[in-house]
Amino acid sequence: MKVKYALLSLVSALFILASCSDKPFFEQRQNKTNFVWNRFDTLTFNTPDFEKGLTVDIEVDVIYTSDMPINMLPIRMVVLAPDGSERTIDKKIWLRNHDGTINGKQQNNGWIHTSKVVRGFVFNQGGVNKITIENTQSKYDLQGIAGVVLRITKPTSKNSNQVSE
Repeated sequence: MKVKYALLSLVSALFILASCSDKPFFEQRQNKTNFVWNRFDTLTFNTPDFEKGLTVDIEVDVIYTSDMPINMLPIRMVVLAPDGSERTIDKKIWLRNHDGTINGKQQNNGWIHTSKVVRGFVFNQGGVNKITIENTQSKYDLQGIAGVVLRITKPTSKNSNQVSE
C-alpha cells in the first residue's frame, strides 16, 4: 500500500512540474542571409496542430547587429486559420530608444529584442495555422537583421489588447 502511495505521489509531482513548465507551445527561428531583411521577404511559420479555443501570447524576437540603421521596425503579422480566415496584427518594435541607444540584450556579436506582439490571442479553430511576418519598413534592404524568432507561449495575463473573433 505504501508503494502505491509513493508511486501516486511521484506521478502527481511529475505531472505538476510538467504543467508548470514555461516551455513555449511553439518556437522557430529564421535566419536572414547576409544580415538583410528585404521589404517583401515574408517569413512563414506553420504552427503545430493547436486545439480550438487555445489562448496564447505571441512574441517575436528580432536578432540584430549594431549596424541596424533604424530605431523602430514595423512588422505585419498575419495568422491564417485552417479555413482560410485571416487576422492581421501590425506592431512597431523599438530596437533602439529615441536617443539611439540599443534596446535589447547583448548576445554574441549582436543584440536580441523580444516584443509581445499580442497577449491573449485565441485560436478560434483547431488545426495547423500559418503565421506570416512581414517587414513593413519602407527601406527595401534593411541591413543588420540576423534573424527573427516566433514564439507562442502560455498567456501571462489578461489584457485589453486581446485578439479574438
